This record gives sequence, structure tokens and C-alpha cells, in this order.
Amino acid sequence: MIDQSIPNKGKAPSNSDDFEAWLGDRHKWLQTAAHQLIESKAPLTEVAITELSNLCLSEASGMGTHAFAAVVPGSIVQAAVRPALHIRGLSEVRGVNKIKDCASLSFGIGNLTVVYGANGSGKTGFSRVLKQACGSRAREDIHPNVFDKANPACEARISVTVDNAASDLDWTLKEGPLLPLRNVHVFDSKTASNYVFSQNEARYEPSRMRFVSALIGTCGKVAEHLSAQKMALVKALPQFPIVFAQTLSAKWLQSLLPTTSQVDIDKACEYSTAHDEERIAAEGALAQKDITGRLEAIGREQVAFAQIRTTLSTLQEELSDAN
Repeated sequence: MIDQSIPNKGKAPSNSDDFEAWLGDRHKWLQTAAHQLIESKAPLTEVAITELSNLCLSEASGMGTHAFAAVVPGSIVQAAVRPALHIRGLSEVRGVNKIKDCASLSFGIGNLTVVYGANGSGKTGFSRVLKQACGSRAREDIHPNVFDKANPACEARISVTVDNAASDLDWTLKEGPLLPLRNVHVFDSKTASNYVFSQNEARYEPSRMRFVSALIGTCGKVAEHLSAQKMALVKALPQFPIVFAQTLSAKWLQSLLPTTSQVDIDKACEYSTAHDEERIAAEGALAQKDITGRLEAIGREQVAFAQIRTTLSTLQEELSDAN
């Protein structure tokens, strides 16, 4: 028995709510991420994460010509409302148990379909195809017909109607469940046993909370991408020689920040006349050819100055008022 009734089918509200108003006050790159999540209804690709990282840098620096997107009022609520889906039947079934090739099974247009037949007629085989295609939690293995020497691949065509628009979905066991059927729940005795006798965690997350979780995950990926870009940057500051590492100039250079003002830079880089005279004197001293002879002459001058200082001190004492 297949119940395809659609509960709570109605019009979704389209007005903006408090959450969307809050989201509208966030950074523009974050609003763009939310817009992309709503449009794609799936985790963003690496290309999209890279583009969001560039948007984040562009917004933070105030530079660039990147285009941002905003969340349309009512889009979050509208995205949570799934379109009405109806499975009309299975056809072109191959490689499923003992079901003959190209077998088909129609479910009609009603919301309730009863499938019956004798043992071995294929009821379980068709049920396993549905459970595999929809990604049921209690899906069972599908075995081929051991008497069929051709051994065809397990596949089927599933006819569906989405909001009154008919289409056919080709499914193969190798490719796994079909994305458009991910919200279809197939319930049978095997599923009941799985819920009753197995240990299962009862958990429910509203669609809006799933959206927030996806947005948080996207922010984390953008942060990782920006951190990787930061680690890849090459330091542009000049490397001071080790002998000058403790000088005031070296320490000031290492303390530079993006917030350092132009006034502080001009003050630290000021080159006065005294600095230039000191440079000329140092260059003149280094330009001496006979360095050893010059050092000896300076030593003799220091001795002579010491003798003169001693003589003057003696004269000052002898010629004092007391003497």
C-alpha cells in the first residue's frame, strides 16, 4: 500500500519576518551566501566558497567591483515549502530479482494505491527499487536473476509529477538514490522493525534551523579559505641584520600595523640636519686609509689631553684663594 497524500498543503507566507530582517542587517557577503544557499538548496561548491571569500575581502577593504546579492523577503519561508510530488509508476525495470525485463507498475493518479499479487509476483522487488531510489533508511540489497545469463545492470525509470508537471527519472543501483526523491519516505514492515527494534536517535530539526546550520558551515569554510590565503602571503618588510635586531629602528619596523597613521610614519622616518652631519662624520672616519696609524694618533692625543687636564687641575689648586 502506497500513501501519497500531501498533508498541510497550502500557500506559503511571502512576507518578511524577524529573521529575514535581522539577516538584512548583516554584512553584504553573508547576505549573498544566504541568497546562494536558498537558490541552490544544497551546500555551496568550492568555487562558490572562493567567490564568497573574495566578496568578504572586497567588502572589508571597501575596494573592488564585486556584485552582492540580497535575500528576497519571504524566500526563506518559501524555500522550506516543498513542491507537491507524486510517484506515478515504475517502468523499464531490469536486473531486479526475478522480475522480467522492461516490467512496469503503475500507481495511478490517486493518493492511495494498493499493490497485491501472489507470492513471487515481484511485489518485494518493486518495493526494494523504490526504497533504493528514495534512499530509504531500511533499504535492502537488490540481487539479479541468477538464471539470467545476460545479467543486466539494475535500473528502472520512475515517472513522477512535481507540481502537476510530469517527468521521468532514470535510476541505476550503481548511482544510488535520486536527489529529487530524497524527501520521499517509504514505510514497510522492514522499516517498522528498524525503528522499533534498533537503537535510533529521535531527532528533528526545523527547516529554518537547518538553513542556519548551513549558513554557519558556509561561514566556517570561508574563514578556512581566508586563513589559507593569509598563511600564503609573503612578508614584504625588509629583514634587518641580526646585529641591528635590537635597535630602535628595527623594533619600530616590526611594530608596524595596518592602522599605523601617516603622521607616526613621517615622525619615525624624519631625517634631520644633525642626522646628516653624523652620517658625514661616520663616512669620513670610515674613509681613512691608515686606520691603524689614525688609532695610534688618537691614543697619543688622549694621553696628551689627560696630561693637560692633570696640569690644569694642579695649577687651579695652587692658585686658589686659600693658597
